[in-house]
Amino acid sequence: MSVGLRELRAHELNAELERVLMPRLAAMLRTRGPGHCMRVSDLDLEIMVHLCQQLRSQVPGAQVYILSILSDGHRASIPSDLTVTSTKLVELRNPGADNTLRPPLLVFIPSDLRAAAEDSFGVATFEQVSLGDAYSELGKLLLADVPNGLRPTIAEVLRRIEAATWPFADAIAIARYLLTIKLNDYDRDAAGAALFELGLVPDFELFTDLARA
Repeated sequence: MSVGLRELRAHELNAELERVLMPRLAAMLRTRGPGHCMRVSDLDLEIMVHLCQQLRSQVPGAQVYILSILSDGHRASIPSDLTVTSTKLVELRNPGADNTLRPPLLVFIPSDLRAAAEDSFGVATFEQVSLGDAYSELGKLLLADVPNGLRPTIAEVLRRIEAATWPFADAIAIARYLLTIKLNDYDRDAAGAALFELGLVPDFELFTDLARA
């Protein structure tokens, strides 16, 4: 490794996570009928904004918004055309004035609004979209991206960590580790240095001899 390890930044992880979430959410919207409502939480606000914009483009027949508590439906960090107030959301959930069902609706709920949303938009009327396995799926995609010469050894390291039930190597940590390797062009020294993402002591020489690693 000729230069220092390039550490992962939040927006880079978010961009990779969108690879998993975007097609999944788009497929769900396309299969839900008129009047169906869904809600998504437990995501960074940056991801919510990007997904909302992309879903509107790819599934134009659906209603996609980000919940806001402000009266004008605007939050400083969200484009105003993407937001919806709780009052407006109830209107979009219900049938139109002629009693016809509206297009399927998906609302992103920021973490600071989740408690309030539980009271107004419960699972009785909004399907809770579970994204708990998204990081595991991302980890599989990132592992598949690793060049053939390095992939078997990386996979074996991860297998042994999983077998040891190492508490710090959860799905998010593994995804972060694999993405850090990718951002460092799959350099072997970097693969050893990035072990800190798994709660392990970095070892620059771990992957120098793949047969012994």
